[in-house]
Amino acid sequence: MNDSTTLTFVRSNVQSILSIALLNRCSGVKPDMSRPSVSIIGYDAPQFIEFLVQSLPQIDIIKFFRPPFSQPIQRDPSIDATERAVIAHGLAIREKLNLPFWDSVLLYMSKHPVKARSVLKRVTRHNPQDLDSFPMHRSDCREIRLREIIEDLPRNRMLALSSRVLTKRREVLHLPMLDFHCPTSTENDVLVKNVIMEIGLEGYIAKSGGSYHFYGCALVDEHSLVTILAKSLLFCPIIDRAWIAHQLIERACGLRISPGKTYERCPEIIGTV
Repeated sequence: MNDSTTLTFVRSNVQSILSIALLNRCSGVKPDMSRPSVSIIGYDAPQFIEFLVQSLPQIDIIKFFRPPFSQPIQRDPSIDATERAVIAHGLAIREKLNLPFWDSVLLYMSKHPVKARSVLKRVTRHNPQDLDSFPMHRSDCREIRLREIIEDLPRNRMLALSSRVLTKRREVLHLPMLDFHCPTSTENDVLVKNVIMEIGLEGYIAKSGGSYHFYGCALVDEHSLVTILAKSLLFCPIIDRAWIAHQLIERACGLRISPGKTYERCPEIIGTV
């Protein structure tokens, strides 16, 4: 083998090794030249969560919770006629601009200030994760078990994964998460990936139904999580602003992994970043 052939061989093998390392960087798996990388594209949430937990060996305990479906504010008997008018204008703005509901209502109120204390009070309503949560050991975090839990959910509840995990060293760490607002499209597939890169994250992108979810591939402490959420505020309304606010209040993130009130399917992985 002459010098030119040897150089070509070395370059080819280095490129192969780097490619495999890149594919596996988010799973924590060391490059294995004996088998191809596992593709998780198309995994739904129960399949993916099993994969994700198994790819992060430092995780010992995972936290799940069962938040209730939110009820439309129009059904709140404390809302008076003036406030109902404000809500109606907010809904019209949402329809026109595709902004989140509360952003639309508050935008209208900022231009047309009225007394609407019940509306403002509803803005601050927060459902803590611990109202209905449960821990799960990593050995029990399997697709089959998660599907059983989803099947047994009450009709007005969904299953969500908390970012907060307990490690084998008894540290409380977090899995970075993001909840997007922009509608799904080929163009927004690219936009979402670029936003995640600008925030400085790597991980997995899922279609949540009407928009996107993101899961990081490395654990962070609470301080780092708050910084990530603060950075993500700069990209609202591409990312859901109200969702960010509630995660900051909770000091932990949460994302739905079951079908939802208006979504018949679990979120599904569409790519990595």
